[in-house]
Amino acid sequence: MNFKHFYYSSKTNKQIIFESVFDSYYKKGYFGKIEKKTIQEQQKSWYKKFLLILEEGDVDTLKSILSNRDNLITRAWFSEIYKEDILESSRSEIEEILVKVLNK
Repeated sequence: MNFKHFYYSSKTNKQIIFESVFDSYYKKGYFGKIEKKTIQEQQKSWYKKFLLILEEGDVDTLKSILSNRDNLITRAWFSEIYKEDILESSRSEIEEILVKVLNK
């Protein structure tokens, strides 16, 4: 694990990141007409799992998750945690960023 991964994984307030990204996309109507509390609980559950995957530093799993453009919110979380904008990145760009932040 390199310094950047360690620094951001330990110093970043992950609850604030979850709330800010979720609220931003909810206000934009990203989740459609689903009740906020319902979708927030589901997203929070996925966010906790995503944080575990980040802590493990499993590059292959992260590549698979982040390369899927349907995982826009997950990409936004990653971008906020590591201060690396991957929202519009290609698979190869994501792989380069993962190698850089996870040092694998």
